[in-house]
This record gives sequence, structure tokens and C-alpha cells, in this order.
Amino acid sequence: ELFLQAGAVSNVHIPKDKVTTVHQGFGFVEFRTEADAEYAIKVMNMIKLHGQPLRLNKKASGEIKVMEVGANLFIGNLSEEVDEKLLYDTFSAFGVITGNTPKCMRDPETGVSRGFAFVNYDMFEAA
Repeated sequence: ELFLQAGAVSNVHIPKDKVTTVHQGFGFVEFRTEADAEYAIKVMNMIKLHGQPLRLNKKASGEIKVMEVGANLFIGNLSEEVDEKLLYDTFSAFGVITGNTPKCMRDPETGVSRGFAFVNYDMFEAA
């Protein structure tokens, strides 16, 4: 309901942990138009929801042409000690890694890993 104030919403996805079924602290809202999405970012970024500030960003994959990425892997349940170098050393053995990946998702305030990362390969077979 909150995002309907910015424009017409076509899809909402809030991922939940498969074991605990608790939401993971992030979600995706798809607006019908790019203008509505940009307006939501301008108006709602850093508004507090349930005591936590919302951090809104445009979809990162919009900057990458779909044809250029063979596979985008989500890697979950990572230890806090796992960093981008370890992921690169591990996953580059399977194929060419593209883009700004591997990318460990970190808490913006503490810098501690949130336990998941993304790796993009140039070919689907590498994944």
C-alpha cells in the first residue's frame, strides 16, 4: 500500500528464508512506468518503515543488457568471513565472471556481510 502512493505497482516480491519463512529484510517493487519508479525513489528513500529506513534503488540489471549476461547466480548462506576475493577465486574456475561481480551484500552501517552474494557469468553453461 505504501508504494501505491508513488504510482501504479505491477508486482511486489519480498523473499523469505526457506527454512524459517521469515522475510530477509529486502524486497522488490515493480512499477508500471519508469517515471513512477523514479518518483518513488525521490519521495520514499530513507522514510522509516517499522523503525528501519527504506533504501530505494533502481534495478541494477537495467544497466546490463540481458544478452550480455549468461547467468546471474544468487549465492546464499555465506559466512561473514567470505569476501569478494574468495568468491572470485572459487567461482572463476567455472567460467568468465562479468560485470561488478562477485558482489557480497553488506550492511551499509557496519559493513558486515548479510550472508549472500551475486556472481554473473558470461555464459549460462558456466553456472
